Amino acid sequence: MPETLSSLIPLLLPFDAMQAPFMQQALLGLLLLAP
Repeated sequence: MPETLSSLIPLLLPFDAMQAPFMQQALLGLLLLAP
């Protein structure tokens, strides 16, 4: 378990950094459409 986590975290961090603006816009859109 720890081995897979330590190997996945470096892969997920740059992906999360690249997807952060898109995810923020998507979440804002969902919040605006929610009501």
